[in-house]
Amino acid sequence: MLLAVTSVAACGQIPGTDDYKIGLAREAAAESLIDPTSALFQNVKVNERGDAVCGEINGKNRMGAYVGFTRFYAEDSAGDFIASLEPEFDFDYLASIEQSCRQMERAVWQSRANGYDPGDLAASVCREAKELSEQRARQFEWSDRWEELCVLGNMSPEEAAQERKEREASIREIEKAAAKAAAAADAAVADLQ
Repeated sequence: MLLAVTSVAACGQIPGTDDYKIGLAREAAAESLIDPTSALFQNVKVNERGDAVCGEINGKNRMGAYVGFTRFYAEDSAGDFIASLEPEFDFDYLASIEQSCRQMERAVWQSRANGYDPGDLAASVCREAKELSEQRARQFEWSDRWEELCVLGNMSPEEAAQERKEREASIREIEKAAAKAAAAADAAVADLQ
């Protein structure tokens, strides 16, 4: 009886097994936290291709409170796992800042037309909008990689190919909108200086 328990417990230590990969991925993901010992995991599994582990992680912040689960993936790199946690990004805040930039740009033109110099506040807001647009692009890159490893990595090659085609069309539309917003922010900053 003791031998059976020992052999089952040791399965997690056998290189190449899913349990082993999950253990390495959990360690790598936990290292990204402020308090690695506080890591809690859910929905953790190896993708069908066996080249990545995907799941959700929660950890404590500097105040000692859990912040909520966020997605992570860990890629197998020659037997080591390199983890990446989903970046936090507030799309609503970006929309608000972009709207403020547009409003301030109009106000600056009106002020200048009336002989007043509104200072650097508008340029500052528009620079923040541009920086947030760049962060949004990083969020999209992370999400694309998650989809590749954790969604497409669990599909048949035919299903994955069809899904990629659909996603690429969607990504092109998003990139056009992001480029347009970045160009507008650049133009606003240049006009305000």
